[in-house]
Amino acid sequence: MRRDWVIEKVKTLIIVVLFLTAILLLYFFWKGFSFDELRLELPQVSSENVLRLSPEELVAPKDVQVTFGPDNYSLYTSNTGELWKSFLLDLASFSKSENIFVEEISLSQWIESMQLKSIRYTFSYPLPTSYLESLGVAGFSQASGLEAFTTIGYSVASRESIFLSDRQTGKYYRMVSDRDYTSQDNQITSLETQPRSLCYPISMFYGAANATLLPYDLQSQLQPLAVYQEPAEDLEEYQQRIAEAFFGENLDFIRKITGENNQVVYMYGVGERVLSLDPSGRLEYSQQPGNSGSALSFYDALVLASDFVATHGNWISFQKEPMDAYLIQAQALEENGRKNGYRFFFGDKANGYPLYSQQGAQILVEVTGNQVTRYERNTLSILQTLTSPEPAGTAQACPIIEILPADYHILAQILRQLGQEVSGETPDDQFNAVLQQISSVSLGYFEQINGETGAVYYTPCWVIRLSGANVFFDLYNGAYLGYLSETVR
Repeated sequence: MRRDWVIEKVKTLIIVVLFLTAILLLYFFWKGFSFDELRLELPQVSSENVLRLSPEELVAPKDVQVTFGPDNYSLYTSNTGELWKSFLLDLASFSKSENIFVEEISLSQWIESMQLKSIRYTFSYPLPTSYLESLGVAGFSQASGLEAFTTIGYSVASRESIFLSDRQTGKYYRMVSDRDYTSQDNQITSLETQPRSLCYPISMFYGAANATLLPYDLQSQLQPLAVYQEPAEDLEEYQQRIAEAFFGENLDFIRKITGENNQVVYMYGVGERVLSLDPSGRLEYSQQPGNSGSALSFYDALVLASDFVATHGNWISFQKEPMDAYLIQAQALEENGRKNGYRFFFGDKANGYPLYSQQGAQILVEVTGNQVTRYERNTLSILQTLTSPEPAGTAQACPIIEILPADYHILAQILRQLGQEVSGETPDDQFNAVLQQISSVSLGYFEQINGETGAVYYTPCWVIRLSGANVFFDLYNGAYLGYLSETVR
């Protein structure tokens, strides 16, 4: 009798649960509820001590090239952001013109215009014209009819015009208004009066058909940067703290898998969200795309990526010092022939010059639709403290015009390894072929490892950008240091 009574109670309880579940499901469907809303949400991190960087702080030209007159050039590769901000103000004024038309011009017309008094801002990635509109340059995308550009500038050859080019398509354009809306002429005059290093195009030194500027007779104060790592916290506590940043303090529904060499993987669902932590400091996070809606614009996707970094590692170093972070590269993502997101690569700078790690970009964020679906970070690289000895005064850099003819065979070998042909029967022909593949020359720091002690340090270097790779030579003795392919990461 007792047993029958218990069975009846259980049946009644099950019926009640099923009834309530049915009502709940009907409510969800009636209200158009999506089951994606039931997915585990990333914890909301307190805004206290979170450093947020805006797109305006992350996006800057890789270099600014200025022509002051015949055979009078200068190249700016550090702190280009301030010059770019000034130009953005001019673009906002330019875009207010009611009469703007666009025409495609030839390469010869572009070169002819840039040989006169001019300034041009070059990016290492195609910058969407819609980005300018997000900054207040109204109607620029519609007026230009262009989706993106890699170089934009001004020339006295046509004071009422803005010049644009797209390296990927090899096309050049001129946007013409009814008058000169910019202050770039005054900007160029101001730069000419300031201390600067002289630069000359490759064509002037070697005769090759390449207008890329090479610094001449460079003096530098850059010194090697010693790297010091603070004592690490308890590894298990570190992993727990990072996991809580992604999944919240309650990890009861998070599966933890410990692999070889103390590598730990945290997983929610069946691979729905996965966090991998390596003892070396590398962090990888992935999330399966849900019902993420339409793709965000470049600007909005960059805001989302920047905020995600701010709340999952922050834009600060181990010593709580702000990073001099910048956007290295941006790649559009496509699905079924339609753009559905962006992949952003971020790096850090010291003394205004980029730090190049042999592990590639220090931070990667992938935005699909309107959510972050991939995040990678070389945390220990970023959390290191970079210090340098007391300034030792100015030193003569090894002339880049001597490095190129002495080591062009190294550049040729790298190009071949990247699958590119270096034609020419004679050494002079091959040298000329290599020169034509150089798109920029700048300064930076390249990560090195002491073979005896294993200590990591960054050494000042020349950075030669080829088609598909950056090649590094010691700034002072000209020794070859290595190269990084754009496919790294």
